[in-house]
Amino acid sequence: MAPLGFYGSLATAGGVFLGLLSAYLTSRIAGMQSERDSIRRRVEAVDARRRSLREQRELIRDEIEGIEEKWAREERESKAKRDIKEFIDDHAGEDWSPAPKDVEFTDVLDEVASFVNVPRDALPAEHIDEASERFGDILYVLEKAQIPYARPDPLALMGDIATATNADSSNRWAVQERERYDAQRSRLVEVSTEMSALQRERESLSDRFENTDPEQLRSNLKDVGLAAIASVIFPLVVAGMHVSGLVVPGIPFATTIEPLVVFAIWVVGLGVVFAHMNSELTDNDDSLPDESAAVENDSETDDPPAEAEAVEATESEAAD
Repeated sequence: MAPLGFYGSLATAGGVFLGLLSAYLTSRIAGMQSERDSIRRRVEAVDARRRSLREQRELIRDEIEGIEEKWAREERESKAKRDIKEFIDDHAGEDWSPAPKDVEFTDVLDEVASFVNVPRDALPAEHIDEASERFGDILYVLEKAQIPYARPDPLALMGDIATATNADSSNRWAVQERERYDAQRSRLVEVSTEMSALQRERESLSDRFENTDPEQLRSNLKDVGLAAIASVIFPLVVAGMHVSGLVVPGIPFATTIEPLVVFAIWVVGLGVVFAHMNSELTDNDDSLPDESAAVENDSETDDPPAEAEAVEATESEAAD
């Protein structure tokens, strides 16, 4: 008589282990989905913070560029004042002394361009404006040059008086502006550093999101189905065939070889179950990341290179 109790025991044992694996896979899928939801919420928060920081960075950059443009304009204006002052003090009335009544403003511009050694068409607008403001001083110096042994009265040169009057107030404003500029540069580095850190965090979250995709367990579910057929369904089918009379009892195959075949197939199916349980448990790396790698990454990304280099260049220019 066929060992129906043996077949039932095989099916029961296989069902127990198969149930354990199914419960484990179900728990893994639920855990993956929960982790993906958590990652998705964190990514949304990171993206919102990055958008806010990007807007702050643009505002800071606009203010910094505005200050730099103002400084560049002031430097051009300062150079124009120096050049026109030197033109009046050292050139007009000495190397260049036409009759004042014959001098037009265009003549002054031609001579100023020659004095600063640039083509007339390339004369900066700041030089033209300064020459226009001090055109009266230039004519005064030329008039005095027509009188023998006469020297221009420095107090009569209104441009020099105005320049000296505004020097102190300009210096005070320059100090405050430099402090504001340095503060904005530091803030720009802080914002850029935080944005870089958030970018790295988002990349890490993206990798985690991909690694927790429940679709990765589809192949496991297929193998679980095959294991269920081999370790549970097959012994039950053989036992059912004996009960229903589809297998003739009493022949040597049914009493000797058949149980061995059923047991071998059951072992294969159960082996698949154990193999998957072992792979699922050993694939989970619960160890902490290597500290040396973390330190190396931190040292490479503490400061945004572009912003840090820009700050260093600006500070060196200020020191010069």
